Amino acid sequence: MKDLSILESVFDVVRIVNPKENIEMESNSKGQLYSLPYCNCFEVWKNGKVCENCISLKAIESKSTQVKFEVVSGRRYMVIAAPLNKNDGDYVIEMIMDITDNDLINDLQQLSGFNYYDVIENLSKVVVTDELTGVHNKRYIEEVLPYKLKQLEYNSNTIGLILIDIDYFKRINDTFGHVIGDEILKEVAGILSHEIRGKNDWIARYGGEEFLIFLSDMTESTFTKVCERMRKKIEGASVILDGQSISVTISLGCLLIDSSKSMEMKRVLTYVDDLLYKSKELGRNCVTLETIVD
Repeated sequence: MKDLSILESVFDVVRIVNPKENIEMESNSKGQLYSLPYCNCFEVWKNGKVCENCISLKAIESKSTQVKFEVVSGRRYMVIAAPLNKNDGDYVIEMIMDITDNDLINDLQQLSGFNYYDVIENLSKVVVTDELTGVHNKRYIEEVLPYKLKQLEYNSNTIGLILIDIDYFKRINDTFGHVIGDEILKEVAGILSHEIRGKNDWIARYGGEEFLIFLSDMTESTFTKVCERMRKKIEGASVILDGQSISVTISLGCLLIDSSKSMEMKRVLTYVDDLLYKSKELGRNCVTLETIVD
C-alpha cells in the first residue's frame, strides 16, 4: 500500500497480516488486500510455528497498538502491531525494527548499569506469573492457549488439557483461615508443577483454587496415567502447617484433543470445565477424561 512508504523508510520490515488466519497479506493496484500464497505470517521469524506471544491478534481484540520485543539468532527486535480498519476483515500493520545495535539503548545501559533486554524479559515474566503460587496466571492462559490450539492446524501433535479444583477449599479457608489456605494453594501448585515434564508443557492458576495444565505429545494411555498420578500425588501429600497435618484432594477434568483443526479457546475451556463438574458430581477426588477427535 502506498501509504506505508513512510513507515518502510523507518522500520526494517513493514507488512500487513491477518493474524486470525496466520496469513501475510499484499495489496493490488486498487488497494485491495489478498493473501500471499504459501506465506504464513509467523514465517518472518523462521521458527515454523505460530507465535505464542502474538501481539497482532491482541491488537485486534483490544483495538489498540501493541508492542513486544523478540530475540532471534542473537538479534533483538522491537515489534509494533497496529489494527487496520478494513471492511472485509481484521488486519494488522506489523512494523519490525532490529534494535540490537541501537545507540540509545546501548548508551542507557552504559550509564545505568542495567541490561535493558534483561529488564524487558523479566517484566514479561512478571506480567504472566501468579504472585502467590509462582506458576503462570490467567493472562498467560488467555495469551498462549489460543495459539497452542491454532498449532493443531500445522502439526499432528495431540494435546491434553487438565482443569483441576482443590476439593472443599472454601471449607479449608473457613476452618483454618485464608493464610493457611494460601499455603495449601502454594503446596498444591508446587506438587503439580513437578509433574510437568515436557518443555512445551505448562501450568497456570486459572482462578481461585483452580489450575489449568497443558500437556503436549500425549497418547490416551499416557494422558490417563498422568492425570491419575497427579490425583494420587495430591491425595498422598499431607500439608504440615503450624504443626497441623492437613490433607487435601483434587478433582480433575481432563480433555485430550486429537485433531488437525484449530479450536476456539472458549469452547475448549467450557468442555474441560464440564468434565471437572462431572468429577465433582461423582464425589470429588477423581478423574473424568474424554477425547475430542476429528
